[in-house]
Amino acid sequence: MNSEIDPRIVESLAKDAGAFMQQMDLVQRRALFVRVAENELRSASFLDERLGLQGREGFWLPLSGVGAVAASIPEPVATPDFIFHIGHCGSTLLSRLLDQEGAVLGLREPLVLRELAAAELELDAPTARISPSDWQALFAGTLAILGRRFAPAQRVIAKATSTCNNLIEPLFGHHPGVRVVLLHLPLESYLATMMKAPGGGLDALQGAPARLAYLHRVLGDESIRLHQLDPAQTVAMGWVAELARFTRIASDPILSPRAMLLDFEKLLAAPADRLAAVRAHLGLPA
Repeated sequence: MNSEIDPRIVESLAKDAGAFMQQMDLVQRRALFVRVAENELRSASFLDERLGLQGREGFWLPLSGVGAVAASIPEPVATPDFIFHIGHCGSTLLSRLLDQEGAVLGLREPLVLRELAAAELELDAPTARISPSDWQALFAGTLAILGRRFAPAQRVIAKATSTCNNLIEPLFGHHPGVRVVLLHLPLESYLATMMKAPGGGLDALQGAPARLAYLHRVLGDESIRLHQLDPAQTVAMGWVAELARFTRIASDPILSPRAMLLDFEKLLAAPADRLAAVRAHLGLPA
């Protein structure tokens, strides 16, 4: 353990699910923990910048201490299961349907996952701020910290931001028991939703470079150029990239038992049956 980190602080953070890991700063190599009550976590639609930090008790921990906190979490240490999605496809509703009872705690779009996803995309670049091995350790520690529970039987289901889908395969490599739901919409519905959204699907446009890079790798062809695509084509390209990712995972003979591909429109058409299937996949009580 880093000698500059008080072991009492490490132990306190490890045991307290209300000490929420809200963000990390790779420039200054530190992570922010803030005091958040269980009912606040449960009611929050987004656990990113919109959480609201003013007036909260908080503590900046050196990144080197994240692993120490994770290692000090009382047994059994739990890793969250996950909802990954393509954006604007009902993921918040699905998360809320799952955590209507105290047995499930839904964590919706923790900022630290988005920051880890952004860092993962740059690991092979000479400008990366963190090495691949340090990223893996930080990712593992973050998962353990997000998995802390307020009650022994509670299950944590995290919903990642739509730009975090590059975390799916590292997540599977981290823990053999983790299960995920891969939520999407048909292309026509997705385009209609995104293009009428405020800003014309700005979040999808901002995430387009990473999605196109993934599509290039899958296709083995770099002929598509982002600057040649209009906004609707860019959104459609992103949909193709993410559905390619989801389909590859869901059809993998090793990964497929742990991944459930879910069309949100089918969930709306038969909510009781589809929700029961999701709960069964995640190992939740019927």
